Amino acid sequence: MTTTELPPWEGPKDDWSKAPLTTPTWTPHVEALEERERRGKYQRPVPAVPIPGRLFDKRDYRCVEEFKFSRVWSMPSADTFSVPPVGVMVMRYLRASKVSCDPFARNNRWATHSNDLNPATKADHHMDAEDFLRMLADQGVRCDLAILDPPYSPRQISECYKAAGVTCGMRETQNAALYSRVKSALVGVLTEDAIVLSFGWNSSGMGIKHGFEQIEIMLVCHGGAHNDTICVAERRSL
Repeated sequence: MTTTELPPWEGPKDDWSKAPLTTPTWTPHVEALEERERRGKYQRPVPAVPIPGRLFDKRDYRCVEEFKFSRVWSMPSADTFSVPPVGVMVMRYLRASKVSCDPFARNNRWATHSNDLNPATKADHHMDAEDFLRMLADQGVRCDLAILDPPYSPRQISECYKAAGVTCGMRETQNAALYSRVKSALVGVLTEDAIVLSFGWNSSGMGIKHGFEQIEIMLVCHGGAHNDTICVAERRSL
């Protein structure tokens, strides 16, 4: 993400339409937006009041939270949170949380509400992840932190179903479909300023579709031919 500090605005507090912009890094894209604006085909969103610690993203004139990026090395593990830097990251956010949920917890019970499809695990509930989140929503539970560590591939999804004694076919093992269902259900149990931690082999996270902005990405390199574990923290920004 290409960002720069929001320049100070000395004009009227209720008129941000002429707020000064520094020279954009992505000049062609910004110029295209400005041209569309001149032609009446694009209305510039009104920027938020400048807040210390936030940055100005001139690709779409938004204020976004300061972004953290890091890359570390650690041995791989089937238990994601036993990887030291991943566990440290999760605990850092959990300490600041009041109510949390984890729909793919396996034997990890760090979250307030934990679930795993496999009844042999130590999670509080043993349900389909989507059903678990809808149950929390029906009970009026609101979480300020959610942890998403689903199976990363169709093969892993198949293995999880088999370990739980559930028959599955091609439809059930499509990871994109699983992620979409769970993310949609998760929105219903989150507070307005909730943070979601996502783990996997991509950095998609919840995404702007669900009203989230990324605040941190950590790449955990495992060496050799292993895929990195990509850890993403996003804050809801309604």
